[in-house]
Amino acid sequence: YDFEVEHIKGSINPADFPSRSVPAETPSVDPACDEFHTFTIEESIGGMDYAAYLAVKQYLESYEYPINANEADRRRLRNRASKYALRDGVLVLRRKNRNTPFPEVLHERNSREVIRRVHNDHHGGVDNTLHHVLQRYCGTNLHAVVRDVVSNCATCQRFNPPSHAARAEPLHPIEAERPLAIIGLDVV
Repeated sequence: YDFEVEHIKGSINPADFPSRSVPAETPSVDPACDEFHTFTIEESIGGMDYAAYLAVKQYLESYEYPINANEADRRRLRNRASKYALRDGVLVLRRKNRNTPFPEVLHERNSREVIRRVHNDHHGGVDNTLHHVLQRYCGTNLHAVVRDVVSNCATCQRFNPPSHAARAEPLHPIEAERPLAIIGLDVV
């Protein structure tokens, strides 16, 4: 046989239901986006505060400050803007390693729609959707928005089996008469 075995973590492998059926705690922010989380003063559910997003974007486009901004506000804006860049008019997070893709910054007004669009591509559950979102986007509290989008998805509610916690009666294990009497094999 000519093949290589590759391990894929169960939470990002849609074919592996047992590992996805038990809820697990997942951080709300990708560790690669720590800089975003640290320097975002005004946080909201689902991404950067929209006013802060517009201020940073305007500063990067034209180096203009918001009206009535004092010197302290201007300094904070310059510090915040140094963490971001504009790519084709879209605000992205700068990375130290230029070989990695620059994640687009989500704000409170577009995060839910972007996450819904990513989720509708595969309907893979919370962990799988969060994994796909964090490959291209960055923001704060994205896990909460992903969890909300997935829990309100009509397709997922209709076709996904209930989790172990929602079972009405306990499972009845099959007892083997001797070792290796029962063998199970998952083929994908």
